[in-house]
Amino acid sequence: MNPSPGPKITDGRKIVHGIPEDVTVALRSVSRSFRGWGSHVTVTRPLKDGGALEFGDRRLEVLHRPGHSPSDTIFWDTERQILIAADHLLPKISSNPLITRPLDGSSKRTQALTTYIESLKKTREMPAEIVLPGHGEPITDHAELIDSRFASHDRRKEKIYRLVAERPRSGYELAQALWGNIAVTQAFLTLSEVIGHADLLVNEGRVREADEHGVIRYEATS
Repeated sequence: MNPSPGPKITDGRKIVHGIPEDVTVALRSVSRSFRGWGSHVTVTRPLKDGGALEFGDRRLEVLHRPGHSPSDTIFWDTERQILIAADHLLPKISSNPLITRPLDGSSKRTQALTTYIESLKKTREMPAEIVLPGHGEPITDHAELIDSRFASHDRRKEKIYRLVAERPRSGYELAQALWGNIAVTQAFLTLSEVIGHADLLVNEGRVREADEHGVIRYEATS
């Protein structure tokens, strides 16, 4: 999934979440190189949520689980209780809900982490005996693993809240406070992480977005 185009540069130096322009230039270069790894294909059979794929004696139900990317899809073998999860659920690391273009082509940013958590809640309720991830070993305790992911997101959310409570900060400033120079070398990933958790705080009413000369800064509501 290609990253979304960068937010509009507002003052010739910074964009809406506070990233310096020279960093955005580097990010666009990395994005172009990633796109070069793939190739265009012609889709002959679009998959729909709730549809099915038939393979001899095996039937896989198609389930849309957006979050890590807006098009994330998992495949459920009801008879064998096997879930093919790709990057929707990984055994060792938490899938990063990435800032991406909405599938409907709109310009409004989707709340990737909020969407991902809702998708994980649905997956948690599935009676899967084995989950086959895109990386790592098979997962046999998916509900317990998902609960640990929820706890991890809560901890990260509270850490970001404490930083915002100290003083208003942009998404980029929050990323720097959390990860230092990694916020520069991995700006796309770290900003996706910060904005996702800030969305949770905004939805809870504990944080609001304040526009400061075209740069959004998160500030505590009390």
